[in-house]
Amino acid sequence: MGLTETQGFTAVFEAIDTAWKTAAVEVLAREMLGGGYITVLIKGDVAAVRAAVDAGKAKVEGLGGLVAAKVIPNPRKVCCHFCRSRVSFLIGWFHF
Repeated sequence: MGLTETQGFTAVFEAIDTAWKTAAVEVLAREMLGGGYITVLIKGDVAAVRAAVDAGKAKVEGLGGLVAAKVIPNPRKVCCHFCRSRVSFLIGWFHF
């Protein structure tokens, strides 16, 4: 599982777009935290997630909107359940 936290819509959009263009990953959800902070959760095989998060991190750092980026290889199922239960909306609003 990969997490990228940004400040601002433009930064999160860039992070997601870059992740999708870099590797075969699935964007699970996004969490709006308030104050313009948004966290995106992605999943896929560990190498793909790492490549996607690293590429998104590099892109968003250039915009100045990166707060944090982390890859958690093979998280326990309870972590995934917690994350999904906290998500405000599914990522459907990014499908054009």
